[in-house]
Amino acid sequence: YQFTAQNGLLNVVKATLTVRSNDASRLYGDPNPSFSVTYSGFKNNEKLNTIGLSGRPTSATLATDTSSVGSYAITTGVSALSAKNYQFIGSNGTLTIDKATLSVKAKDTSRVYGEVNPSFTASYSGFRNSDNIGNIGLSGSISLSTDATVTSNAGVYPITPATAGVISRNYLFTAVNGQLT
Repeated sequence: YQFTAQNGLLNVVKATLTVRSNDASRLYGDPNPSFSVTYSGFKNNEKLNTIGLSGRPTSATLATDTSSVGSYAITTGVSALSAKNYQFIGSNGTLTIDKATLSVKAKDTSRVYGEVNPSFTASYSGFRNSDNIGNIGLSGSISLSTDATVTSNAGVYPITPATAGVISRNYLFTAVNGQLT
């Protein structure tokens, strides 16, 4: 046998860089924050600023400021990206929408010594997206009470809202005392 050498080809293909939209969060009713991305999979100790990157990735979600509390995908678009030695794949992040805080304040009121307490009412603040107490899907009831009785001496007594067990899909509740004089 006689041997002859023939060259072969080594095909060096582009390495894959993963572009991941970073997770983010916000409160119900707030606008979406600015989204950012993280790159992973660099070779040969390269970094983003050394690979000759052109284009910018995109991060987007279907959630709007009126979206209910929950988790929403942040999709990552990489079609505008190019680099000599890399191809790109996108990886989604998650936008978490947390409950906003709704304040329940007992309204101040007064009565004469020896009379029964009047009916107590509350005011609400912190609604978002044109919500009101009638359309927030309230489960449970807010009660208002005081330690003052018919025989209580003249003075100022707290009126306390009780919000334990009160649930709404998009709100947490905080109680603010009022005063019975």
